[in-house]
Amino acid sequence: MIEQLSRRASDSPLKSRLLLVLVVLLFCSGLWGTRSQGWWPGHLWMPASAGSSFFTCVAGVLVVSLVCLALRVPLLLLLLVPVAMFAGVRGIGPVIAVLWYWGCAAVIGRWLLARVTVVSGTVWNVRNATAGFVVSGSLTAVLAHFPIMTPFLVSGLISGAALLAGWRLRRADPLVFDSFGITHLLKWRRRGAAEVVLLSLICVGISILLFVTMLPEIGHDAVTMHLAILARILELRSWPFDVKQFIWAVMPLGANWLMLPPYFLAGEHAARLMSTSFLMATAWVCYRMLQDRVEKPLALAAPVLLFTLPLSFTVSASTFVEPIIAFLFLICLAEVTGTSEQQKGSWIVLGAFAGYLCASKLLGAPLLPILLLAVCIRSWQGKFERPSIGVVTTAVLVCMVIAMQPYLVAYLKTGNPLFPFYNSVFRSPDFITGSVFENGRNFANPAYLHPLSFKMFWDSSIRSHSYGEFAGNGALGITLLVLIPLAAIGAVLYRKWWVCAGMLASLAYCTLVFESQAYLRYVYQVIPWFIVFGVWALSRLPLARFTAVLLVFLLSIVGVARYPVAFWPLAQFSPELLYDGDAHKRLLEKDLPVALVGDLIRNMESLRDKKILIMGLNPPYAHYPLNTIGFSWHFWSFFYPVSKGALIENQIRDYGVELVVTPATDNFLYGESVFAHSKELFTTFGVRVAEVDTTGFFPLEKIKGTDLRQPDPAWQLNGAPVSPEGVAVTVSHPIMQLITVPPMAIVRGEIEMVVSCKPGGFFRSQINWQDAAQKMVATDIQIHKCQGNNTIIKRLVQVPAGVSAGVVYGSSQDENIVIIQKISLRTSR
Repeated sequence: MIEQLSRRASDSPLKSRLLLVLVVLLFCSGLWGTRSQGWWPGHLWMPASAGSSFFTCVAGVLVVSLVCLALRVPLLLLLLVPVAMFAGVRGIGPVIAVLWYWGCAAVIGRWLLARVTVVSGTVWNVRNATAGFVVSGSLTAVLAHFPIMTPFLVSGLISGAALLAGWRLRRADPLVFDSFGITHLLKWRRRGAAEVVLLSLICVGISILLFVTMLPEIGHDAVTMHLAILARILELRSWPFDVKQFIWAVMPLGANWLMLPPYFLAGEHAARLMSTSFLMATAWVCYRMLQDRVEKPLALAAPVLLFTLPLSFTVSASTFVEPIIAFLFLICLAEVTGTSEQQKGSWIVLGAFAGYLCASKLLGAPLLPILLLAVCIRSWQGKFERPSIGVVTTAVLVCMVIAMQPYLVAYLKTGNPLFPFYNSVFRSPDFITGSVFENGRNFANPAYLHPLSFKMFWDSSIRSHSYGEFAGNGALGITLLVLIPLAAIGAVLYRKWWVCAGMLASLAYCTLVFESQAYLRYVYQVIPWFIVFGVWALSRLPLARFTAVLLVFLLSIVGVARYPVAFWPLAQFSPELLYDGDAHKRLLEKDLPVALVGDLIRNMESLRDKKILIMGLNPPYAHYPLNTIGFSWHFWSFFYPVSKGALIENQIRDYGVELVVTPATDNFLYGESVFAHSKELFTTFGVRVAEVDTTGFFPLEKIKGTDLRQPDPAWQLNGAPVSPEGVAVTVSHPIMQLITVPPMAIVRGEIEMVVSCKPGGFFRSQINWQDAAQKMVATDIQIHKCQGNNTIIKRLVQVPAGVSAGVVYGSSQDENIVIIQKISLRTSR
């Protein structure tokens, strides 16, 4: 980690010159690597002219920023331009929702921190906000178990807590925004050349990040998990934690809880903007950590390098949790080392931050021993809160209470606290105990398995295409290729052992992750650490205001030039995407049309209550009704038997699937079988929506005498009159028949009714299930609209476990007469 790293006048010129030679060699070797791997032909853009448009816009932003900052224009006014661009396309709601949540968290956090430790600086700082997020996120994790999670409740609780905390703080800490430096940001002031260049690059980086954040969401992880969680909670008012629905339902979801309040207030893009705001907060923490340790303009290099890293575009262009995890990683480091706002950290505060990090992702756990060792040494040196048995015990308990919640839930639900990981150890019956990819490596995707070697350091930058789902090489630019060796050698030359220790810890973490899965996004959280250490090393260069700034400028240009490799949809740049909402709709129609089909189904009363299966397409659950499943490992109980040879049509039957959403052609896995057992309803945007054809699924009839024009004696008519047209029933004169169910023999069935009744009326299809003691254990009832004569309804029924009989009813919903001509209940066996 970092001590007081400020430049001293006694620094050896020879050491600085050695670092300069090293920088030149590293940068030149990086450029040679990019050329040797063919980075620079423009074939990544779609169309090729998109690249020219993108770089013209970036150059325009850079030139305008340089001119305005040179003319002393306030930085805040410049930053309002990309914010206005975002609001112009996505509305002001997401911006307000994110600012509201950050503001409430800061006030709540300040009040809490003042109770447990010495606080300094303004109310409106990131440390306070983090404490507020830890509390609100932990509370959300508990409340999500109960069907009370409404936008009104969540926003009311957070706002109410902030108002209460603000009222308690009103004397000690006046809640005025001047303390945040707003007045300073609005000043027209002179800046040096280095500051102008770095601030201009920051404006470019923020503009790109906000642009990719406002693009339509088409990322796989986002639409199948992160946004799906938020959408399900909005509809169900809770999160079911049901691994039969989603295999990842009990994984640590702390980062998702922090996106929920903005999502409740302003929808999908509020959640995405919340995620991106954590990336910006991470850059701010980098700056604050370096502000008193390097020449002040050079501290701005850290945000520049983070904002222009292609991998940062990746995690902002879709709803990933990595920006939040990276923020928590860095805020823990900042608590250990101190920042310009808070010189000494607190045991309890660090325990809370580290606990919530573990409650957000299992990959936070390896950081705990590193933090513990560091904080013990810092305390011994007098640079951290003095330890005592009470303080340390309290910190450990706080960390455990916050961290253990998702793992305790997973254990209670599945028997595996790390579910679905390490199931070979815990052996939960809800998942396999072997390898998902059948390669002996549990969850390790064979596409991202690389043997550990020093060559991996070069390949992850220069040949990064095989280290993630990127459109090409260059997901890291050459930034880390230069900064990591520079920081490591600089720390040794200047005997900054805390930097050495921090570099070793970061590299060890990357090695641990890469040993199981060499996937760059999984180590994004330690990249800010590398950047902080690297900028410190840059500050040691001779004439650093020129040499370091020039290097940062070149590294950021290389990073921005690799913009399209970060996430393949980014290559479809068009200037109209900067301001035209319709252009965004067309992009979504092109890249994820199945999402638009889901919106159509939601709005169709005849389809939205049906059980839906999405096959051959990326399943965007947030756009679909609750009863939607996808053919992927997320729905393990459906997917796994088919992958082992079970017939897809049997799974469709047993799961009661009524609609299938597929590509328009059958050239996808099991496509021929799905097409053979479905009848097309419509095709739009290249997506086929079809009704499952149950012919042959349910051959065994359970009803005696399905034709009610001549009722079988097995029917109890209860006084309902019989005519040549059928039986005339009402709610007070239903008909019924007892059927038997062999134990464990039936999973699904299909009930069919043919009735005649006045349009606008209603009738019921109903089964009361009984156990062996003839006690009713469940009721399956559905109300249907009358459509005139010969109204036909078919629906699937689920036979509950443990039943031995059922009573099939036919009746109207009220005293209006419904004439039933037929009732049939067929099962598979």
